[in-house]
Amino acid sequence: MAKEQKKGKLGLLKHLTLAPEAREDGGTSAPVEGRFRYFWSTFRENNGQLMLVNLLFLVTALPLIAILILPNVVSVERIYYWLNGVKDVPYYMSGVGFGLSSASDLTIARADLLTVYAWGFLFAGIAIAIASIGAAGLTHICVKFVWKDSFITKKDSYGNQVPRVVPEFFRGIKKFWWQFMIVGAILGVLVGGIGNAYVYFLRQFRLGVAGAGEWIMIIALSLVALFGIAFVMIMIPSIVLYDIPFVQKLKNSAIFTIAMALQNFFALIVIAIPVVLLAVTNGFINILILAVLLVFGGPFFGVMFANYGQYFAERIVTPLYVARSGKYKSKQKKKK
Repeated sequence: MAKEQKKGKLGLLKHLTLAPEAREDGGTSAPVEGRFRYFWSTFRENNGQLMLVNLLFLVTALPLIAILILPNVVSVERIYYWLNGVKDVPYYMSGVGFGLSSASDLTIARADLLTVYAWGFLFAGIAIAIASIGAAGLTHICVKFVWKDSFITKKDSYGNQVPRVVPEFFRGIKKFWWQFMIVGAILGVLVGGIGNAYVYFLRQFRLGVAGAGEWIMIIALSLVALFGIAFVMIMIPSIVLYDIPFVQKLKNSAIFTIAMALQNFFALIVIAIPVVLLAVTNGFINILILAVLLVFGGPFFGVMFANYGQYFAERIVTPLYVARSGKYKSKQKKKK
């Protein structure tokens, strides 16, 4: 990175706010060879502690869990009737050109049922902001595991020092809760706003009235969603990784979102897999996928994001910080 800096080929990266990693032990991470192997080894080695922390995180995620589970417990059709105060189930007819004037059109009904998803996206956005409080504690611990940083510990029955993750979880919340709530609000707006735009598009499409404007809107919002999710993915560990002003963390995350677009794209594919599986499945399979995500999702993505963010720190931010600090010190010596 120092060589690239001399050649002036850093592009957007030259605008980064540089700082060392905010490790409590004051050290620096040893270079990691093989980030995928390192992720899996970190996840497996600390699985027991991560599962305990995940239980604490799920407490703050209960509203979001309820929104995800509700359509599997109560059908979307029943929720729609409840929202609209319908007591008698209407009789649907479609494609019939005579008789039964009291029948309801099936195509219009299917389009109207999307209202349930519109409300679901709205409430999911609010629930994400609430869950972000627990994400502060979870991410704090995941970053420390990736760093192999010092923990508050206690001795187990075999005399081994075991990290006390519960106090660390609440330390993370105390230190970072407001920053995570802002990021959670950003993600909530993306989910609520863009989700409702997709619902509007699908309704127009089902009714056969989706025009060029709707298609342009959905393509543009899809690009915004990709950028927004990638930005949040990078911002989440950055809050813990660096001790710099929050605005500078936002700026750095925006720079990495643009400058590392290819790497971000592959990371987004990993995030998209469970979301797509939840969207295309139903019944028992859907519940099974949701159960796996509840048990392993928080720790899995927490360690993944921490590992991904620390990769940028190790390969870009820290080398540039050391190079610039060295130049600054040399200039100060010359002045003396």
